[in-house]
Amino acid sequence: MPTRKSPTLRNRRLGAELRRLREQAGMTLDQVAAAMDVAPSTVSRMENGRSGIRTRDVRLLLDLYQVTDEATRQGLILLAEQARKRGWWVRYGNQLEKPYRDYLSLEAGAVACRTYQPQVVPGLLQTEDYTRALIEGFGLYDYGEEEAQALLAVRQQRRKALDRPEPLRLWAVIDEAVLRREIGGRAVLRDQLDYLLECSHQTNIEIQVLPFSAGAPAWNGGPFILLELPEPADLDVLFLENAAGGLYLEEPDEIELYEKAFNLLRATALPPKESREMITETAKDLA
Repeated sequence: MPTRKSPTLRNRRLGAELRRLREQAGMTLDQVAAAMDVAPSTVSRMENGRSGIRTRDVRLLLDLYQVTDEATRQGLILLAEQARKRGWWVRYGNQLEKPYRDYLSLEAGAVACRTYQPQVVPGLLQTEDYTRALIEGFGLYDYGEEEAQALLAVRQQRRKALDRPEPLRLWAVIDEAVLRREIGGRAVLRDQLDYLLECSHQTNIEIQVLPFSAGAPAWNGGPFILLELPEPADLDVLFLENAAGGLYLEEPDEIELYEKAFNLLRATALPPKESREMITETAKDLA
């Protein structure tokens, strides 16, 4: 199966492999930093995939770690070269916050996405009119036309992940309130619900509705997205949306907490078939 690549994923993989080689060589961060004439924090960022690594630095590190296998050397140098390529989201850099750009890079390389949304339709499942109404309704921001168009274009580009040859697998739990909140008006919401129904029949998409009748929610910590990355060595990523644009986290204990929350939400929500029935009935009420 070919790997879906993004610069952030490449940096993470390259950094993880260089960390493994450093530990195998029995060297500390301080020792490597001294040999490179940089701060230990710089080496740490390289190994965590937080910053890019120049090919000449990769060669230096491989020499330092006494890596002589030519296939290993060439593979890591090629990975460093690929990591410097620009993703599609870079063209919108001036309009997007860095945490969101980082998230887009990871989403582009993910194989699966689990999301809980208590207020709005998940971004991957939004129609253009629904997204536009959301942008126009954001009270905290005064988006100019250029910024609004960029955000619309990003949403459209993101949706392509669901239709690629090896599509992103999406599990979405949405609150019943999402089906009833008339974002953009009744017609826009009805079209959005029709689109949700259409998407729910794709084999790679599962949508469940958390009904009001479920009572107290199994989770009240707000919306979140869990991304599953393609390689076992890649830690899953948690993205939390907030008014400042959001942040993503990778600590195992944080991931585990939100995985438990998602499983509880799925268990409480209506099954996919009953969820489709609720979406259908709600859309009829808007006709």
